[in-house]
Amino acid sequence: MLYLFASWEPLKFCFNCSQLFPELSMGDIKLQKMKQKVVNGSHNSSNVYGIQIHTSMQSATHLPVTRENPEMSKLLHKAVREKRESTYSVYSEREPGPVNVIRDLFEFKSERSLIPVEKVESATSIVERFCTGGMSLGAISREAHEAIAIAMNRICRMELNIF
Repeated sequence: MLYLFASWEPLKFCFNCSQLFPELSMGDIKLQKMKQKVVNGSHNSSNVYGIQIHTSMQSATHLPVTRENPEMSKLLHKAVREKRESTYSVYSEREPGPVNVIRDLFEFKSERSLIPVEKVESATSIVERFCTGGMSLGAISREAHEAIAIAMNRICRMELNIF
């Protein structure tokens, strides 16, 4: 999906920045300047209120290459399934094209040191704490419930080595 905002108003009220980035103020992340970069870089900046564009395989040929493009999604899925670094490098070397979403303008910087792999908790011990029974159907959609159930069943099969 591509999110294009040609007007600042929909973006200003569609999320609470202080909740998403509690350690930053609006001035710190310079959203106004970033918004302008998105508008200038978007291939459809005539939109006044902000739109959400869903791509399809038929329309993907004229879109710039972005992470949301179906072509890039296929490359990533192929890289993950094959578990080969050479396949992932094809995905990672693709030019992302013009900026279409604000998140493309963020860079994560941290003063923290990396955690050694030996200290990272195993997937098996993390999965033991998964608990989805407390989610009520009124809190999330039927589709979300079904997706969670499918995921939990797949995790269980992987843990038991049942394929």
